[in-house]
Amino acid sequence: MRGRWGLPERSGRRARTVIEHWNGAVWRRVASPPGGARGRLRGVTALSARDAWAVGWARGAALILHWNGVRWRRMRPAGLPEGTELNAVAASSARDVWAVGFAGRRALIARWDGAAWRRVVVPAGARRLELTAVAAVTGQDAWAVASRPGGAILHWDGTAWTTALSPSVEMLNGIAAGSATAAWAVGVTGLTLRSP
Repeated sequence: MRGRWGLPERSGRRARTVIEHWNGAVWRRVASPPGGARGRLRGVTALSARDAWAVGWARGAALILHWNGVRWRRMRPAGLPEGTELNAVAASSARDVWAVGFAGRRALIARWDGAAWRRVVVPAGARRLELTAVAAVTGQDAWAVASRPGGAILHWDGTAWTTALSPSVEMLNGIAAGSATAAWAVGVTGLTLRSP
């Protein structure tokens, strides 16, 4: 049986999250928190040894986990609709964390301000895209990219997200930014996309 992106899925088994940590010598598995063990994790970011975030989805809802240096804890974001799937997370500080993905057939952006997760308005031209990656430089400078259907680059200027000018592409899957003047987006073009 084929899954959402044409990848094989195993029937009869429920997806379980996997979290592994590198301690400088070896990779070790770390327990998922209660309520966060069943599901899929798609993105992770770390600000320090005591501050990391992981995102994905579980049981038809967004899955957001936070690491405090001792254990992972599941966050319950208010305002994210049923069916939200998060693909990526990025942070510029403990009070500036972004998560992107989609809900139904709509792009979704959420932001942690140090106290709560809140949904942020997606620009009109990008609302029907699936956001696949996000990068955060500062609280006034963040980027996100989208893949299917079509590609797009979005920019946060500290007030609102806008669709940035970009070459015509079919899919953008990754973005990284080192400063306000140095950002990279990668993806693929020239594909013939078929439904599974």
